[in-house]
Amino acid sequence: MTTTSFELTSVSSGGGESGTETTVLLHGEVDISNVVDFRDAILAYLDRDPVVLDMSDVSYFDSAGFAALAHLLERGGLAIVVAPTSQVRRATSVMNVPVHDDVGAARKAIAARGG
Repeated sequence: MTTTSFELTSVSSGGGESGTETTVLLHGEVDISNVVDFRDAILAYLDRDPVVLDMSDVSYFDSAGFAALAHLLERGGLAIVVAPTSQVRRATSVMNVPVHDDVGAARKAIAARGG
């Protein structure tokens, strides 16, 4: 089995609309081979602050990834960004994943929820 890879990059922490969220960029692919690492990495960020997860540069995201997102969203403190031109935008729509078009909108959503 070939292992796919992803990379998370924290681009900002605090100072946003709510003042405490961390913005994390996700690049690459998430599937059954690396979904546990993906989930655990996002949980580590969520243990500290609310997270804006920008998935706009994701090239592949399978059903295991969507199951992990559902778990993370249920936990709370997560807002997801998927640009309208992203390869995974249609899949998020089909899977009923609540997404925002840009980081600013996601930060406002976190602030409206109180973190």
